[in-house]
Amino acid sequence: MKTKLFLLGALLTMTFASYAQPTTSWGPKLGINFTSYAPRAESFDVLTGLNAGLFLNHSINTNFGVTVEANYSQFGTRVQNGGNIERIHYIQIPVLAVYYFGQQGEAFRPKLFAGPYLGILAGSTDKGGNELSNGQQVFNTADVGGQIGAGFNFRIKRETWLNTDVRYIRGFGDITKEPSTSYQNAGVNINVGLSFPIR
Repeated sequence: MKTKLFLLGALLTMTFASYAQPTTSWGPKLGINFTSYAPRAESFDVLTGLNAGLFLNHSINTNFGVTVEANYSQFGTRVQNGGNIERIHYIQIPVLAVYYFGQQGEAFRPKLFAGPYLGILAGSTDKGGNELSNGQQVFNTADVGGQIGAGFNFRIKRETWLNTDVRYIRGFGDITKEPSTSYQNAGVNINVGLSFPIR
């Protein structure tokens, strides 16, 4: 069901593209995550992690676009009791509908965006880098959720842009295989990237 919701959201955001003359760009991005579990508990604290990957942006017209990303993203939480951490490693694929303020040709373009993501589990580790397990996998193999955020694009030279954004990320379903608990991923990340045109 979660995968079907993700695919539906991705399809809806991508169908914009057939209605105007497109421009397409790509680039690398690097960011930092501040995450924990939802609902929050007294024993959980914010964990800092890495977010890095590539993006492909399809601008439908001067104000609307669709961005697809492929990121390695670290989620999880800091466990106050015992001072350990639970770090969850994902390959995360967001599909975002983007609204750009201003007009094409302007050097500074604020933006708002939102859309679904699919996270594919790549591993889970503790503070020492050891795999988290109790003789079996601790976390579900997929995580589906949503992202919403704001940022700006700043032209640093012709057709090359500096991209920055801040986004809130929230999972929709339980990430654990433990039947007695139910937690979702939640957090904020800050990203910086460079955008290059595709000819």
